[in-house]
Amino acid sequence: MLFCHVTTHIDGAPYDELLTEKGGGGWPFVAVLDADGTLLARHGYDRPFTVAGYTQTIEEGIELRAKRRKGENYDKAAAYDWLLAQLSFGSLKLDEAKKKVTALGKLTPEKQAALDPLIANLEVALIEKEQAVALGKKFFDLKKAGKIPSDDGTRSRFWDAILDYAEDQKDAALYEEALKGSREAMEKAQPDLAEFMDRLFEGKERTLKKLKAGGK
Repeated sequence: MLFCHVTTHIDGAPYDELLTEKGGGGWPFVAVLDADGTLLARHGYDRPFTVAGYTQTIEEGIELRAKRRKGENYDKAAAYDWLLAQLSFGSLKLDEAKKKVTALGKLTPEKQAALDPLIANLEVALIEKEQAVALGKKFFDLKKAGKIPSDDGTRSRFWDAILDYAEDQKDAALYEEALKGSREAMEKAQPDLAEFMDRLFEGKERTLKKLKAGGK
């Protein structure tokens, strides 16, 4: 159940995106996964990186796995705890979360109060995403008209917004063009970050690969 993996940045390497997928932002990162790869626990920096600390995280993962199993067997109390954990991990999309909430039926005021802010996180993220895509569409229209900003910082934001639109449209060619424009603009606007550019654009490069693999 405990799975350790180091990202390699090798094209075609299996599980090369596992660190990001499970919420890791750097090294060391320790997570407890179920047999199917579902996240059960993350070892945070609020806990020591010691045998005792790791043991506590693993035990939490084992306990949560048991609740997951019970929840899948119609134990609503366990299903509620599993839902809270998934929401705290960021493992669910809004529509998935709402279906799970509906399946739980009527909750006590205390349980509902604990759940509502976590659902609100997803609702806010969705609204922000919709606004980002809408902004990207407006900037894309400017691009088609040949109106590309001259200021490096403004141009960087311009291309970044188009990236959101291109991803939403699953347009790999546009995404690649916007990615190149975003990087070039940022390198000019913030030359002190040049040595970190590969890391900064790592996630966007992965998105481009997925878009190319899936087509438009």
